[in-house]
Amino acid sequence: MYFERWKRICYGFVLTSGIGLTANAFTRIAVIDTGYNDKANATLCAPGHYDFTNNTATLGIDNDNHGYRVVKLLAELDTDYCLVISKVFNNGRYVLGSTSKAICKALADNVDYINMSMSGEELDIYDYSSMWWASHLGVVIFAAAGNENHDLDKKCDHYPACYAMIDNLHIVGSKDKKTLQNRGKVVTDYAPYCKNSFCGTSSATPQALVNYVRRNDYGL
Repeated sequence: MYFERWKRICYGFVLTSGIGLTANAFTRIAVIDTGYNDKANATLCAPGHYDFTNNTATLGIDNDNHGYRVVKLLAELDTDYCLVISKVFNNGRYVLGSTSKAICKALADNVDYINMSMSGEELDIYDYSSMWWASHLGVVIFAAAGNENHDLDKKCDHYPACYAMIDNLHIVGSKDKKTLQNRGKVVTDYAPYCKNSFCGTSSATPQALVNYVRRNDYGL
């Protein structure tokens, strides 16, 4: 079931896009967000990037000042990593269906991790199928719990946090109780709610991913 859904949304895109990574970094991380800004000073994979807001294999520029701040936190890895950027938001607007394609692209690029500093109220079967398959293939996904002040134990209605049966999915929150973050048993990892004047579970997510990579890949 999952494989068939994954084939339908992934195969055509991956086979016709002609994109892929050439960098030989030790750790490859896909960032699905609002794009990139050179001020982040991060190590990028080459070429590998895709702008889903205009459907081109280019490095999408961040017009929302969100992906830039996510990337800046991921850049604290310093060495032996590279990032591949998938832009799925532009000027606050999400491109419908782009997350599942971005995950398919991440699989084609043979990444180790995916950072998704995002959360929403709509369940998407294609997003779920792509995330399930990525996890099945060993990719570790870090996603934000969200900032709507919901108790997800009472009603689990925010995604990706509430997608079930995805083994390598880490849902990130903060132990700071004076926030509007979503909470519940689905939250698996914690990091500071704010860093570098960037607050929310969107900020906590790359921090948690960096901590995980340092601990599991670098032995720090």
